[in-house]
This record gives sequence, structure tokens and C-alpha cells, in this order.
Amino acid sequence: MITTPCSKLWTDINLNVNKKELVNCDQRRQIDKPSIKEISSSQFWHSRSETVDARTHWVSNNSFPKGCERCSLHHPNSLYNIYNKWFDIKPDYSKDHTNYISIQLGTKCNQTCMYCNALSSSLWAKKLGVPDLGAELDQEWQEAALDGLCKHIKENMRDKEVVKYNFLGGETLIIDNFLDIIKRFVDIHKERQQKCIMLFVSNLNVGPTIIQKFIDLSKSYSRVEFDLKVSIENIGERAEAVREGLNFSRLEDNFNWLASEPCVTRIGCLPTMNALSITDHTSFLQWVLQIITKHRKLKDAGKTWFMHTNVVSEPEAMRPGILPKHYTSYLDSTINFISKFSIPQKEEYISHLNSIRNQIGSMRDEENLSNAYKWYKKQEKMHNKDYWKIFPELNDIF
Repeated sequence: MITTPCSKLWTDINLNVNKKELVNCDQRRQIDKPSIKEISSSQFWHSRSETVDARTHWVSNNSFPKGCERCSLHHPNSLYNIYNKWFDIKPDYSKDHTNYISIQLGTKCNQTCMYCNALSSSLWAKKLGVPDLGAELDQEWQEAALDGLCKHIKENMRDKEVVKYNFLGGETLIIDNFLDIIKRFVDIHKERQQKCIMLFVSNLNVGPTIIQKFIDLSKSYSRVEFDLKVSIENIGERAEAVREGLNFSRLEDNFNWLASEPCVTRIGCLPTMNALSITDHTSFLQWVLQIITKHRKLKDAGKTWFMHTNVVSEPEAMRPGILPKHYTSYLDSTINFISKFSIPQKEEYISHLNSIRNQIGSMRDEENLSNAYKWYKKQEKMHNKDYWKIFPELNDIF
């Protein structure tokens, strides 16, 4: 049941440079592509007609507006239940409350994760033999977008107590001029002594020189909070199979290194939960906690370290709903494991797992299973791996 408008249309900006896309949520569909003239204007960023129309629809109809089909089609098992932060409050809907800015700067990547695609990974584009959109960036549009966003932040976001940024790839840490672009935004807030938090999503499948550059940047802005999300949801061979190109040992070393650095204000994991991670989630969390507690205090969950929430929405073959219903027992075990800890934000993570639990078994009609089987076989051939051996749950699914 829908009870309140989704907060993201008021609080978030999602700029995806490689797609020439400006939305408010990673699930939202852009209706009209902004022109260079439009996106150069600071006014456009908070009074764009499709955003205003969507907000008005929410308030007037209390239902999903045009562009929010990803959630409306899967409701009540959609990310609306996780993303919406306004269930317990009723803000002033006539105002813009933007305090979170997500920026995808390109698609340059060093992995071909099973649930990713050529729109987000240059390596996927190469493997599929299709154009790499990240390599063909419209530099004029990118500069106009970054200039317009900077103007918007300077002119319209002075009153915000804190502004959060989230930088995405591809693989964030290997994108060209990435650190220079970060400095551009950080310097706005440094000049007016406004608090900002810089969030980064990384697969940490990178060499030590890149890690050292990131650490040096973090040390050079002592007033800025640097928050790193490690994108990983499994360990060992199973992690490397889903995230083709991953060197798990290198990721593990980098995770330990960054967790030991005080200049990295917060560090945590962003597991993209999917049909092939459910059975291992308890052992995965044990691995995360083993690394975290070497360098940070368990009780500082939510302060110096986090467990973030995400779940696959596509391809459908990897949605948890494709699993047999009895696979809920694996999440029951995980929830029981988490419940033993007295740490902040525990209930939020359990709520996330319960939402995924409710999806399990919901997509097991003949058509879905047939399509999913064909998809996995195609992936197997493409990556030259025996998925049925690596992931025995595929025998249960099919």
C-alpha cells in the first residue's frame, strides 16, 4: 500500500553524464533529454517540468507518476519501500529539499559483472562488440552539466546543513580526471565552510597506486567526510564468477588497507543482493565483520563503518524472486545471525533482508523460468564458466 510520496523526487539529483540523463533516482526513467542550454542553467535543476509534474502527481494522487515504472510494476516488492525516507514525516512538498547528489561520470570499468551491462561498463561494451558510451562522451554536454550543477549548488543549496555526493562508474577510481572533478565540488563547500560528504562506490579491483592517490586526496581535505562503499556481495570463487574480472584477493587487501586509514571517514559494503548471493549472505557478513573489526570498533556501526542496501532489479533472471520459496530459510538464518549483535542500524538492515525475503518465490511461473534458464546458459557460454557447478542453487531453480 502506498502511503506517502517518494522522498527522492524532492531530495535527490542523479546526473548520469554518459547517458545525458538527469533524474532523481536510479530507478527513475528520464522522459525528456536536457539540452545543453537547459542543463547549463542553475534554475533548471530545481524547476524542471518533468520533476515538478511527478511531484504534483504524487501529492495529488498518492500513486507512482510517469517515469517511476520500475517501482510501480513491482510494488509492493519494489525499492520504493527502501528508498523512501518520508514514511514517518510530512515535509513541505512545495519546497526543494535537495541534499544528495549522485554523479555517474562514465563507464570505464575493469569488470563484466553478470548483472551489469554495456551502458555501465566499458568492458561489457567491448565483450559485446557494441559502442562504449563512456568512451564517446559528449564533452560539451558534460561540461555544461557540471557547470550547471556547480551553479545550482552555489546559488540554491547554501541553506543545507550538509550535502552528500555519491560518485559512480563504471569503476569510479579509474575514470579519467575523477579526482580533479571531486576537488571542483569540494572546493565550493570549503569556501563557505559548509559540511559535505563524499561517497564513492568502488569494486576495489585496482592497483596500489590508485588506492594511494585516493588516500592522499582524503588527507588533503580534513574537513570533508570521505565515505567509501565497497561493491561486493560474495567471497572467493563465487564472487569472482558473478563479477567477471575480479581478483578477490586484491579486493580483500585493498579493503583491509582502506579500513585501516583514519582519513577514510567511513567504509562499508554495498552488496547487490541477487539470486546467487542469498545462500552465502551469512558467511559474507562474517567476512565483512572480520575485516572491519581489525581496524574499527563494532559498536561504531553507522559512524565509522556501514552495511549499505541494494538489490538486483534487472536482469530478471537474477532477481531473488526466481528462487524457490524454501530459500527464505537462508535469509532467516542471516537475520538470526544479525539479531545477536547490539549495533546501530541493525533493524534497518534486517528490514532490507525481509523485503528481499518477501520477493523469493514470486517469479516462478513457466515463462520467467524459461527465460531465466536461457539467460544463464548464454552467460555461461559468454564467460566460459560452469555456473551449475559454481552455483548449485541453479539446480534447484530450474
